[in-house]
Amino acid sequence: RGWGRFILTPIIAGGPSAFVNDLLQLAESRPGEVVIYPFRMEQGYLEVMAGTTFAVMPSLYEPFGGATEPYLQGTPVIARATGGLLQQVTDVETNPREATGVVYRETINGSGEQWGALQTAITPAARMEVPVYRAMVDALAATLIRAGELYQSEPVTYANILSRLLHKAQMFSWTRAMHEYAAVYELATT
Repeated sequence: RGWGRFILTPIIAGGPSAFVNDLLQLAESRPGEVVIYPFRMEQGYLEVMAGTTFAVMPSLYEPFGGATEPYLQGTPVIARATGGLLQQVTDVETNPREATGVVYRETINGSGEQWGALQTAITPAARMEVPVYRAMVDALAATLIRAGELYQSEPVTYANILSRLLHKAQMFSWTRAMHEYAAVYELATT
């Protein structure tokens, strides 16, 4: 048994139930360590997020905005290096003075064939057979351990991360995004 406690709130819109079933089995095998809410939480979601040490976003794709929600609750983010998460989460290892979380990358680049296999895998076991997915899981596991060590052994670093979250969230307002989109549109149409 480990030191971590996990509250899982997966968003698997229209996804295979095998993934939810796999998580439910994990929660049953780890009582007190893993809790899963296999539905969209209508109440309590923000309170749960505010009480966590890290929000984990192992997204395959994340256009933008996802990290702002935990930041506004005072929660740093562990994020896979993809899409908008690269803009939102400043990694503690690469930029400790501006860090707002931990960013991880898998060390294998998936071919188009591997990405296709990953997208069509209908069970967790089938996904684990895809090398790029296995690399993602391994990178996430190592990052969770690193984040736990950071929280337990580097309280000043963790506190500094917490102190930057609100400012970082405020950098990504809808008003700012609207102005930036308008500027791009203006350049494209002139």
